[in-house]
Amino acid sequence: STTACAVQLDSAKRELIAANLGDSGFVVIRDGAIILRSRPLEHHFDCPLQFGCCPEFTNATDKASSADLYLQPVQPGDVIVAGSDGLWDNVYDADVLAAAAGTRNEVGSAVALATKAREHASDPEFESPYVREATKQGFDLPWPQKLAGMRFTGGKLELARLRGGKQDDITVIVSRVDAQTAGEVAAGARGGGPA
Repeated sequence: STTACAVQLDSAKRELIAANLGDSGFVVIRDGAIILRSRPLEHHFDCPLQFGCCPEFTNATDKASSADLYLQPVQPGDVIVAGSDGLWDNVYDADVLAAAAGTRNEVGSAVALATKAREHASDPEFESPYVREATKQGFDLPWPQKLAGMRFTGGKLELARLRGGKQDDITVIVSRVDAQTAGEVAAGARGGGPA
């Protein structure tokens, strides 16, 4: 099965058109701030909507009509970061914004984010976005694990708690809205330039 996130830039209209099903997703960044974020679609925590591999044999598939649709005006300099849940479960917004800030190297930004996500995913001590959401949803370690993992921190006894990244597939795409390309495509659509 798979989740799906499709993002298209209509250069002539300077609009982002997107559809998202599941917990993959995207953000649009303008002037160092996230102005649009797709929302994860889940049946319940850690169970995203997704297309099943064999819908003719099982009801365990969601339909494209369940996807969220987005239409967002964009402008030159906007950065779009799209990724699988392996990115969003392991990397905080501050890291996404830092990777996108002022760079003219979108491939380098994507590699940096994927690398950070992979490092966090394999770090058993990292307090990941995934673990924070799990805790918020009421998930916790069983008492035997809490006791087995307890330790002294700052002179106090601390029970073990959920921590660590989430091992998962990691896909990252970073793109930037370019004024020159958008202008050329728009001119071509009017018949005044290359198509």
